[in-house]
Amino acid sequence: MMPYDPPKSTVADIDVDEYRDPHFLAQWTVWLCYAQIALSLLAIISGLVERQVVNGLGAGTLDAGDPLVTASDERQRVVAILQLGFYVVGGVFGLMWIHRMCFNARIRARHMAFTPGWSVGWYFIPIATWWKPFQAMKEIWQTSVEQAGPRGREAEGLLAAWWTLWLVNMFSGQITARLQLKMDDLDSVLSANLFALIDDVVNIPLFVVFILMVQRLTAMQEYAHENPQAQAPDLRGFA
Repeated sequence: MMPYDPPKSTVADIDVDEYRDPHFLAQWTVWLCYAQIALSLLAIISGLVERQVVNGLGAGTLDAGDPLVTASDERQRVVAILQLGFYVVGGVFGLMWIHRMCFNARIRARHMAFTPGWSVGWYFIPIATWWKPFQAMKEIWQTSVEQAGPRGREAEGLLAAWWTLWLVNMFSGQITARLQLKMDDLDSVLSANLFALIDDVVNIPLFVVFILMVQRLTAMQEYAHENPQAQAPDLRGFA
């Protein structure tokens, strides 16, 4: 067993009659993703304006007390607070949705490697967070495809795109945070601004892909629940 591997459990741990409707969590996750797309667009516009202001300070056409500089700082602060707030709330709903998807998938899958708790918990484990959440989501998806039978939809490309964008987002976000802590001159401000813009740009396709994942996976599980004959009860597990 690898150091990061949690104990594996089976479907016996879950009451087969305890299917939990994912529609509410899915709907709110999608709405919050749309809100974050809108905020990312707002942040891009605000970031580009900030970049012009900083360049103006460097060229001497603006000074630190100029109303444009003050307005730019205040706008950036408000946008950052809104992004953080929606990111936290959206993250909570997204993780709750993932937990629900794993729980429902395990009801008829006998040997899934990831429990609902660990399908969420891996996002918070250093180092392992770079690949374990992807493995958990892939297992949930593959299991749901089998359970949905003829309505199952493979999504290798969708999952790969989601995780690639997620990794880029994490990487650029970490760089942005570090640069923002070291902003002591105009060049460092411009560097932090650049990576923040990259982060906001990546956010848009990331949320779009995640919306598609939420809609498709939720639809598959709802179909499997409403049509239990779509797949035999003796499902094979996924390692």
